[in-house]
Amino acid sequence: MAVGAGTRLDAHTAALCGVRGRAIAQLQVPADPGGYAAVLAWARRQAAGGGLRWAAEGTRHYGLGLARYLAGAGEHAEKIAGGKHAGKRRPGKSGAIGAVRAARELLARPNPAPTRADGDRQALRLLMCDRGNAAHSCRS
Repeated sequence: MAVGAGTRLDAHTAALCGVRGRAIAQLQVPADPGGYAAVLAWARRQAAGGGLRWAAEGTRHYGLGLARYLAGAGEHAEKIAGGKHAGKRRPGKSGAIGAVRAARELLARPNPAPTRADGDRQALRLLMCDRGNAAHSCRS
C-alpha cells in the first residue's frame, strides 16, 4: 500500500492507495505535529499491519515537517515532484488530488527520488550558498 500526501500551507491531505492504485481512504489533517501524528496513526490503522510506502509532494517546502516527522517515526517519505505545472495554481487542483497522484506515482515508479538529507549536508549547502552570494557581492 502507498500513502500519498498532498501538502499545503495549513493542511495536508493523505490518500491511501492499494497496490493497483485504487484510492481506499483519505484524511485531511492540520499541517502541524499533531496532524502528522494523526496521519501516521491513521495510515497504520488502515494498513492493518501491512507494509506502507509514503510519497509526499513538496518535501522541501510545505511537506518538510511531515517528512521529518515520518523519518523520526521510522518511516520514509519519498519525494514526488509537483509535475511540469508546479507552482501554478490550476483549477480543480486540491490536496486530495495531489495526494492520490503522489501515491499512484510512487506505485508506478520502481526508484522514486529520495528526500534530501538534513543535518550536515543541509548546513553545508546553506554555507555554500552564502559563500556564493558573498563572492558575487564583492564583484559588483
